[in-house]
Amino acid sequence: MADAFENILGQPKVREFLRASVVSERVTQAYLFVGPAGSNKTLAAYALAQAQPPQPLAPIPVILGDQAAVTPRLAEDPTILAPKEKLAAMEVEVQMAESLSAPVDAGAEVGRMTVTSNGETLASIPLTADAAVARLSYWQIFQRCLQKAFLAQ
Repeated sequence: MADAFENILGQPKVREFLRASVVSERVTQAYLFVGPAGSNKTLAAYALAQAQPPQPLAPIPVILGDQAAVTPRLAEDPTILAPKEKLAAMEVEVQMAESLSAPVDAGAEVGRMTVTSNGETLASIPLTADAAVARLSYWQIFQRCLQKAFLAQ
């Protein structure tokens, strides 16, 4: 995913502060951007107005996979460019599969994040699997059954 703050030119301290706030998940409720025309105030505000899932995306269990789960990732840059009044009423809805059956390809769509404002869809961003998960062979399934039967406490 591209860095939303890379286009804020000539403001390295502001860019690093905003980037650190987002990475550490310490974005406050309000920021006041003040400066002369052309100082990237609007660009900085738009960079902060990225659509993010309301909570971290939980791993999705994979049935009969050589890994227990895949982690969903946003497939696209979630930056939303819209008028301020639409951003103020922005709602994010995440729909993901409850479980997946192996095999799962890396990059396969496993859900969707929909961003709306006052009933209007602003963006629909696919959620994709972060890694491939191969299907277990019969021998691997048999080995797991034996392990559970004889190593269970």
